[in-house]
Amino acid sequence: MAGFWPAPWYGVLAPAGTPPKIVEAVNAAFNQALKKRDVVETATTQGQTIIGGGAAEFSVFIREESARYARLVKLTGAHLD
Repeated sequence: MAGFWPAPWYGVLAPAGTPPKIVEAVNAAFNQALKKRDVVETATTQGQTIIGGGAAEFSVFIREESARYARLVKLTGAHLD
């Protein structure tokens, strides 16, 4: 598929219904950790890019990725054996 470049990504998810204050606290802790020099250096040496961000942005990203891969599966006719 033209313009398709699969790339791994990592994120932290919580069960549906997790109280927003808990999501915000965990998110803040992860974003703080992602700014630490040793974390940045390790990620960089592994060819990774740290983005960080909030739960709302990550939800949008996941929806977009799901739609992108669904389209790829449909176009290629890929299926599980």
